[in-house]
This record gives sequence, C-alpha cells and structure tokens, in this order.
Amino acid sequence: MRRIGCILVPDFSLAALVRCDPELLDRPVALMDSVGPAGRPARFTDCRRVVAVSPRAEAAGVRPGMTAAEARAVAPRVVLVEREPAIEASAARALLEVAESFSPLVEPGRPGQVWLDLGGLGPGTESRERPLGPRAPAPSTVSERDDDEKAYAAELRAAQEILARLRKAGLEASLGVAASKEVAALAARCGAINVIAPGREEAFLKRLPLEHLDPGRGPEGEDLEVVFKRWGIRRLGELARLNLGAVGSRLGRRGVELIRTARGESRSPFIARLRAEEFGEQAEFEPALESLEPLVFAMRAMLERLAARLAPKGLALSAMTLSLALSGRRIEERRVALPAPTVEVRLLLSLLRMRLEAAPPASAVEAVRLTAEPCRARPVQAQLFAPPSAAPTQLAAALARLALLDGAGRVGMPVVGDSYRPEAVELRPFTPPGPKPPALAAQPGAGIRLTLRAIRPALEVEVACCRGRPEFIRGRRLCARVIIYAGPWRLQGEWWRAGPPPAPIAGGAAGDVALQRQAGSLVAGAYAGAAPLARDYYDLALAGGPVYRAFRELANGRWYLDGVYD
Repeated sequence: MRRIGCILVPDFSLAALVRCDPELLDRPVALMDSVGPAGRPARFTDCRRVVAVSPRAEAAGVRPGMTAAEARAVAPRVVLVEREPAIEASAARALLEVAESFSPLVEPGRPGQVWLDLGGLGPGTESRERPLGPRAPAPSTVSERDDDEKAYAAELRAAQEILARLRKAGLEASLGVAASKEVAALAARCGAINVIAPGREEAFLKRLPLEHLDPGRGPEGEDLEVVFKRWGIRRLGELARLNLGAVGSRLGRRGVELIRTARGESRSPFIARLRAEEFGEQAEFEPALESLEPLVFAMRAMLERLAARLAPKGLALSAMTLSLALSGRRIEERRVALPAPTVEVRLLLSLLRMRLEAAPPASAVEAVRLTAEPCRARPVQAQLFAPPSAAPTQLAAALARLALLDGAGRVGMPVVGDSYRPEAVELRPFTPPGPKPPALAAQPGAGIRLTLRAIRPALEVEVACCRGRPEFIRGRRLCARVIIYAGPWRLQGEWWRAGPPPAPIAGGAAGDVALQRQAGSLVAGAYAGAAPLARDYYDLALAGGPVYRAFRELANGRWYLDGVYD
C-alpha cells in the first residue's frame, strides 16, 4: 500500500517572513496584503487588509480581514508588514528541496503544503515507541506485528528527520502520514507528527473537529462550515453518516466531496512533478539600503539558508551570482567564483564582502538575490599507510582565505610552464597530490648521481673572466676563486619575442661584443624580462668545495647562479 506524507507550514506567508527576519518571531506581527481595493497598490495606507497574524497579535485582538487602521486601533504595538512574493517563493523552494531530499516523488500543493511518497522505507528498526496517531488492529501473528512496529518506527524517524531539516532551513511545520493525500493532509493539520496506520483512517477521521476539513463555500456562496453547524454537525464522524444523495442535491459537488473525505473514500491521484533544481535566496528592503554593513548582514542570513538547503543533498557551492536591484530600476550582477566547493558561511560572506568593497553598488540597494551554482562535494579516500589529510571542505576554506589575503590570481600550485626557459612556471588550481609510489631499493653497485638544487629566482653575481674563462665569482654571501669550470653550453629560443638590438656593453671584450651581435635582435634588460632566450651555461667548482651552475645572458652579459649541486 502506498504511504504518502503531507508537510504543512501553517500561515505560510507569515512563516516565510519570519524565516527571513527571525526577530519578528516574538513580536505581534500582522501581515498585510500588498494591494488595496480593486487591485490598486496600497503601500503603507490604511485600506490594506490583514491576511495573517502571529500568535501574539492574535492574543492582542488582531484578526485576519481587519484593515491596517483597525489593527492599530486594537493593538497599538502591532507590527504591520507587507507581503513579499520573493521571500515566499524562496521559502517555497526550500520546502520542496527538503521534501526532495527524502523522496524523488514530490507533489507541491497550495503554498506551504507538499506531498511526498514515503513508500519503500521498509522495516529498519526494533523500536517499539508509542505512536502519535491511531494504530491498526493487532495483527494475527507475531511476525506481522513486528513488521508493523518496524514500519511505523521507520516512518516516525523519517518524519522527525524531515521536520528537523525544515527547522534548519528556518521553517516550522507539521507532518501527517497516511494511505491517501486527503487523510495525510488532515493528519498534518492536527499539528506535530501524526502517522495513521493502514486500516485506521476511519477511526482517526471520526474524532476530528469539522474545522480541520476546511469546507469552503457551496454553489450559492454560503459558508459550508456554518451550514453544517446549523445541522448540528461538529465532527467528521457525524458528517460521514449523512446521506450522500441528499447532501449532493442540497450542496452540490462540493458537499459530496466533503462526505467522501470524511469517510476516507476520497483518493485523488498522486502526481509527482519534476522541476529543475535552482538554489537561490532573495530579499527586498524598504527603505533601500544606503550602506554596505546592513547589506552584508542580510546576506549572512541568506547564505545560512542556502547552506541549509544544499547540505541535505550533499552539495556545495562552486560559484555564486549576486544580483542587486538598485534605485532607478538598475540591475547589477557580480559572479563570485570559489577556489574549491564549500558551504562555509563565514568564508562565503567574506568573499561577497570583498567583492562589494572592491566595486560598491552605484546607488541604494532595493533588493538582492543570491543564486548558487551547486556541485557535488568531492569525496576523499583515506590512505591505509599514509598520514591523514585535510578534509575537502577544510582545504577549500584555507584556499579561499589565502585568496582573500593575496588575491585570487596568486593562489595555486606551481607547475612547469610550456616554455624553453628552464625556470618557467605556471600557476594552476591546487589539487591534493595522489599517493606516492613505494621507493625502489638502490641496486648494489649503482652509481651515485648529482642532484641540482635550483635557485629561484636566479641570484645575480659578478664573474671576472680572463680570455673568456671565468676566474673569480663574487655575490651576496659568496666570494671565491673558480678552480675548475665546464662549458659553455649554448641555449637559445623564443626568437618571436625579438625587439631592437641591444647596445654593446661598454668596456666589454671583443669576444663579448661579437657574442652580442651573434645573438641578433635581443632585448636588453633584466633576467626576468620577456626577451628572447640566449644564454651560455657553465658548471663552476669553487675553492672550498661547492659546485654551482651559472649562466650568462648574451643580451647584456650579466651572470646568474641557477643552482647548486648536492
């Protein structure tokens, strides 16, 4: 038998507003309609009507249907807030995403109501907790009784987890589970969690007050709840005993539907709707925000709600798009790319603040929308014989903080560049290295090879030459005689970077000038410049033991230490 759950958020418009501004939770709040009589805009005028009230406002005497002036007259401290469709749409998306994190079959109903298919949970626990709703008759065998207990416990755990995730998303809801959509919706209206066992729908329905059914209006516009109470009907069990044909002739099709619902016979089909995943949060400001601090404060709450929506799906943010609606009907968009996927709110807020400080809005901000580009969080496989590594989220947070300190283009890992220059490197996104292969044991009799430790950047030195041979070297913390040398080895390339030919070196030897002319049109300048590559490399053994690799730039005759042999 199919098991259907119904999630219900009471006073959804007011709940969506409290989700965006939690400070309103303990205050008397009256939610006003955004339009006045005849559909005319009625911003902050006394002709608007109250559409929902908080418990404190209801205790103060404010009721739906009152005008703004009547509400203030009854409760002077009441907070009048206008409905915001963008906030309600964001809360509706959050509600659907929580439901879809439990079941792929989800059907949205009216605002604040969602049905989901809970079939397939199956027995999964030995718990025998007392149910919150009516139970089925005792099964005939002990095995069937155990299966019934386990199935109920699985549904109860799922309902508790659903409501817990909704609380993290900022919504308080109730949930009912039954074999049909209508009974599940009535169970959700009872509040908290109500699991109706198969076969006990009739026993559950007959005790429900008539108000839970929400009868609506009849064919002539009369209030059906008032009509039923005139007939002396107060509970659904009394309504179920009425004659179906007589009620149909008096109240039409709506009356027949209500009686079938009271009997548990109404079973409308469950139609799951597929929709594209879109993760976004939106907020509107009245009056418009002039400074950066209140905007950042509002975005913190939006990021927390986005993280709460992404976490149940195992997703993280790879990038964000910030859309600002400015005064004067201007729209500004900023895309914030992340070094690695993450859901850390403090880190995301720091990135947004940095982007806004670098390019502040041109005018006051009337509305803001954050759209997330989700991706699957990268799993990490621990190595059996390797030391533990940082979690992907911790690594992403560290990389993003470094990007904030030094700039996004200065954080990464160096790799060998595609160039003829030996020292050429490129900066690429950092990826953790894989496991190292086991080291091979040295074979007996194998020769020992020298290891060159590169000096980056290359250290400029002075070299005294005699007849083209290096004789003495002097530099920072270095002053020694060259006792043995090898070379030169000519290295040339990147001729497409050619510029005007360099001027001859003053006082240079004839061989040096000839080498300059032989190098062609080379750009004179420092070693780190973008001139064509033309060098002579030498190995220099100095008095005292160290052996260096050095090179001379043919463009300007300068000497550099490129590395030292170990």
